[in-house]
Amino acid sequence: MNSTMAIPQVPPRMPWQERAKTLLKRALIPPTLALRRNRISRYLSSESQPKLHVACGSNLLSGWLNTDLAVLNRGNTVYLDARKNLPFGNDTFCYIFNEHFISCLTLDQAVHFFAECYRVLRPRGVLRTATSGWPLLVELSRADHTLARRYVEWANKEFLHTSWNLPCLTINNYVYGFNLKFIYDPSCLAWAMSQGGFSEIVTANVGESGHVALRGVERHGKVVPNEFNEFETFVLEATKK
Repeated sequence: MNSTMAIPQVPPRMPWQERAKTLLKRALIPPTLALRRNRISRYLSSESQPKLHVACGSNLLSGWLNTDLAVLNRGNTVYLDARKNLPFGNDTFCYIFNEHFISCLTLDQAVHFFAECYRVLRPRGVLRTATSGWPLLVELSRADHTLARRYVEWANKEFLHTSWNLPCLTINNYVYGFNLKFIYDPSCLAWAMSQGGFSEIVTANVGESGHVALRGVERHGKVVPNEFNEFETFVLEATKK
C-alpha cells in the first residue's frame, strides 16, 4: 500500500525516545527542585516588574521567569508543575503568560491554576492566556472556507503523515494526539478564570495587548505557519483587582 494511503495512527505512537525521556525526568526532579529555589530568588531580586512564563517549552522570553514541566530544558528554565500550588509568595508578579497550555489541564486543575495565578499576581497584575479550542474545531468540522481546508491539509500531512484531507482526522488528532484534557471556547475560559478570582477579563488578538510587556509574547506562530496560528488561537487577559 502507498505510504500516503496508509491508515494514519491517531494519536501518533509515542517513540521510545519520549518514553525514555519521561523516565529520566522522574529521576531528575529531586535535584531540579533543589536548584529551583536559588534560580527563583536570583530572578526576583533582579527584576522590579517580575513576569512569569508558564509552560514555556523552547520559547524563552527575555526578562521573564521561564518555567516548564520538562526538566531537560535549556538555559535557566525553572521546573514548574502548574497542576500544583505555585512556589511563589502572594503578590509576586506583575504579569503571567501561558500559551497553548491550559487545555493540557483538567478543568478543576485549570481553575486551581487560575486561582494560584490570582494569588501570586500583584494588584492590577495581568494574566494572559492564549489557546485554541472549540472555535477551531467548529471551523474544521465545516471546512467551508479556503483557510480551514488548507489547515486540514497541512495538519494531516504534518502530524499524521497522510494526504487524506479529512477534517475528522484533524479533529481527532487535535484532541487525542496532543493529550488534551479540556477544550475551551472564549466564554468557558473566561468563566474558568472567574472561578479563580478574576472579574476583569477581556479578549485580545495574537501578539497585541494594551500592556507593553504582553505584546508579541506568543511564539506558536514560529512552530506552525503564522496564518494557522492566528486561525486557531484566541487570547484572554485577566486583571487582578
